Amino acid sequence: AVIVTSGEGTTVRLHGTGSSAIGFSIQGSGSRYDLLDAALELQGEELQAIGLHITEAVYGIIANRSKRIKLSENFVVGTGQEAMGLRGDGIRVWETYDSEISNNRMSGARDMVIWYSNGNQIFRNEVRDCRYGTHLMYSHDNRVVQNKYVNNVVGLFSMYSQRLHLEENIFAASSGSAGIGLGMKESSDLRLINNLFIGNERGMYFDNSPFERDTTIDIEGNQFYFSSVALDFHESPKNVILKNNV
Repeated sequence: AVIVTSGEGTTVRLHGTGSSAIGFSIQGSGSRYDLLDAALELQGEELQAIGLHITEAVYGIIANRSKRIKLSENFVVGTGQEAMGLRGDGIRVWETYDSEISNNRMSGARDMVIWYSNGNQIFRNEVRDCRYGTHLMYSHDNRVVQNKYVNNVVGLFSMYSQRLHLEENIFAASSGSAGIGLGMKESSDLRLINNLFIGNERGMYFDNSPFERDTTIDIEGNQFYFSSVALDFHESPKNVILKNNV
């Protein structure tokens, strides 16, 4: 099945408890950035979006104020506009808790946004040719595991977030003057374990992190290859623990 928008608003809304959208295509959405026109909007609990193919929408998938939802195996293609700021987000998660974002593929969009969202599992996603592969802000206790971030401006950026666990991710080809594999701003208690950084302008970028008193950032078993700078300390924070990195 293919659902094609009439050109206004959000194309499909999945609200309530226990509903699923599985295995069909959504082509397009309205054109209003300020109204967050999307191919699919979820809001509720125990909702699922699985195996969807989304194209030509301003925003791909938006999850708002939800709990225990699952976004998995979706293919989201953004508008691919040359000016990345004029693209909408491929996946946008806002005030959403204890949920799973897994095995999705996203390209040609602006960002994958995880804002004000705690306790989520983000694993085995692939994000290419976007601005931020994943942008976490005020989002705590999330696990980011085995994702691939390739040819984005920034692979992953953590802002004002705590107790993040990042393991076995690939950050590749974040190039250009703003290129960063993994960036951290005023974030605390991060665990960065066994990640691969290859061909980035800067591998890791620290801006006043760790931020909270008596917290650490543990960096262990990571590999950095073919980057201009492996570790870039914008400030000189304390309690960054480096162990067994290459």
